[in-house]
Amino acid sequence: MLRLSIRPGQAVTNLCDAPDPGSYIALAQRGVFVYDWTDFTSIEGPLNAYELVARPLLPITCADLPNDLREVAQAVRFADVRFADSSLVAVK
Repeated sequence: MLRLSIRPGQAVTNLCDAPDPGSYIALAQRGVFVYDWTDFTSIEGPLNAYELVARPLLPITCADLPNDLREVAQAVRFADVRFADSSLVAVK
């Protein structure tokens, strides 16, 4: 379970048309960019990528994380991805 609190008044942008986007919105309210594998529902055919489904207005940074989560987050790097600018994260 993600041990991050919902930030009071945290606005998010819901980018999907899921019947119940509540879990996406809840993560985005914690400052996380939320991606999902949507190939099975995409009318455009396979994207072979994770698609941005919810965006936080105020993204969380590694410095905002509790120490144990910060260590994990800093160990994972996506060299070609800037989440604030990426609507897709390709699978390579």
